[in-house]
Amino acid sequence: MRNLLRNEVSTSQSHLINHENRGKSAFRKGNVAILVLLATILVFLYGTLGASTAPIIHVVQFQTTVSKSGLPSGWSLQEYKGTPSFRINQNALPPHLQMISSGETAFGFRKEIYVDIEAHSYLHWSWKATKLPAGGDIRRKDSDDQSIQIYLSLQIPGEGSLFSPPPALAYIWDNGAPKGILVKSPQAMLGNVRYLVLRNGKDSLGIWFTEKRNILKDVYRAFGQPSSGSKPIIVKGVLLFINTHHTKSDAEGCIGNMYFSNQ
Repeated sequence: MRNLLRNEVSTSQSHLINHENRGKSAFRKGNVAILVLLATILVFLYGTLGASTAPIIHVVQFQTTVSKSGLPSGWSLQEYKGTPSFRINQNALPPHLQMISSGETAFGFRKEIYVDIEAHSYLHWSWKATKLPAGGDIRRKDSDDQSIQIYLSLQIPGEGSLFSPPPALAYIWDNGAPKGILVKSPQAMLGNVRYLVLRNGKDSLGIWFTEKRNILKDVYRAFGQPSSGSKPIIVKGVLLFINTHHTKSDAEGCIGNMYFSNQ
């Protein structure tokens, strides 16, 4: 009996030790998993923030391989009205996105991004319009249609709130509005959007134009300059858009590669 008890005690102790070892092993594995997760998050965060020190930050390169959705990686289709018609021309010169809008159609393509425009103040791209919406004019609510719109969603100290949309600056190829004019959106729900007309109906259709904008200066012009010591102004997203749903007409535009730079 004593031997049996000793054996049982020994067996129990052995099971207890094994259980403790398994517990310690699981605990160690759990800690390792947590450390790996934290390391992954830190690498992601510091990688994202560190990337902004590069001289160039690419927004889109249309010659690169597209995803299963038919779009470059990181981009998503934003459907507002009608049926989108678009094509990625990877092998064209230059490689570009072609958008076609007809009748009550409005759509675009969005990408989330994080760019400090005090460090990268310039935006570069190429574009061409092949058809402008008849009667399109950003200054009127019922004619607010353009062949190409490039929206920059912004994070500006003191602008926007939980009850209002974030501010946005849009570069557009309009039809009737004069070049260089800065317009507040005529749409009631887009009161925090400012449009800067870079091209209009006086520019040649079917011809590629290359642009370089000092977006920091353009943002200051549109929204004013924040007080010194404020947090940096951040571009949080880019939206490429076309619409004809106000004029019920036709439009077609193309956008080439786009990038931010520090000079």
